[in-house]
Amino acid sequence: MTEEKQRSKEIRMQTENLKFKIENLKFAGSPSVFAKASSDRSARFSKWISIFGFLILFFCGCEGQKRSCPPMRTKEEISQVLKGYLTGPQPLRASGNCKISYTNDKGETFAQGFVVRIWYLNNQKYCLYGDVMFDAKGMSFAVNNGEFWVYAKQFDVYTAGEIDEAGDDYLYGPAVFLDFLQPFSAGCRKVYMAEAEGGFDILMCRDDEICGMKKIFMDRCNRKVRKIEYLNCPGNLVLEVEADEYKNVKGVKGLLFPHRLSYKYFKGGQCTDQREIKLNSVQLWNAEAKQVEALFTPPDVNNLKNKAE
Repeated sequence: MTEEKQRSKEIRMQTENLKFKIENLKFAGSPSVFAKASSDRSARFSKWISIFGFLILFFCGCEGQKRSCPPMRTKEEISQVLKGYLTGPQPLRASGNCKISYTNDKGETFAQGFVVRIWYLNNQKYCLYGDVMFDAKGMSFAVNNGEFWVYAKQFDVYTAGEIDEAGDDYLYGPAVFLDFLQPFSAGCRKVYMAEAEGGFDILMCRDDEICGMKKIFMDRCNRKVRKIEYLNCPGNLVLEVEADEYKNVKGVKGLLFPHRLSYKYFKGGQCTDQREIKLNSVQLWNAEAKQVEALFTPPDVNNLKNKAE
C-alpha cells in the first residue's frame, strides 16, 4: 500500500511537471516559434517581391532606360525637327485650373486660383478666359493676328496694342503664352545646337533685330518642347516656360498636348511671379464664325480706371 501511494505521488508530480512545461511553452516558447514563422513568411514575401520587381524591370524597363534616346548630332536632324514645328496643331479648346502667385514691391506674396478656358485657332489667334470673382470673363487675354488685349476686371485693368517682338514688354504679354507650340516662328532666325543636358537636346535661338535669346529644351525621345528659357541682352533669365505631362488629344492620333504649363518670371535672379495651369480637358475645336467673333471681341472697358491702349 505504501508503494502504491508512493507511485501515485510520483505520477502526480510528473503530471504537474508536464503541465508546468506546457504552460511555459505557451508563454515562453511560442513567441520564438511565431517569430521564426513570421521571419520565414517575411523572407518568402521579400523573395516574391524581388522576383516580381525583376520581372517588371525585365519586361518594361525602368523609367531611365525607357527614356534613353540618342541626342541630335547632325544639321539634318535639327532641320527635321524644325520642319515639324512649321505648322501648329489643329484648332483646340481646353479647360483647367490656373494658380497665380506674385510678389509686390514690398516683398509680400499673394496667390489666387481660378478656372480657365483656352481657345486656340492658330499661333496668331488664341485666347484665354478666367472665371474670377464669380465672373466667367473676369480675366481674359487674346492674341489676334499681330494685336493683343489683356483684361482683369478685379484690378480694373485693361491694355491693348500691337505685338512687338523687340519691345521691352514682349515677354510679359500674352504673345509668348503658347510659344512652345511653334517655338521657332518668333525670334529664331538663327538656330544652333547647344550642349545636351540630361535627357534634353538644347537649341538656341537668336534674332539680330531682337536683343535677347531663347533656350529651347527638347525631349530627345518625342522631340516635344519641355522648357523654354527667355534671356535678355545681358544673358539674364527673364522668363521660364515649362510644358509637361503631354497626353494624346482625344480623337486625334499622334497629337500630343501638355496638360501642365508653368510660367516663371525672374528679376535679379529671383522668381517674382509664377503662373501654373493644369488642364483636365483638351479636345478639337470646331470653330464657328460667330463663336470666334465673340471670343476675340475685346470687353467693354469704358468704365475702367486703369485703361491703356
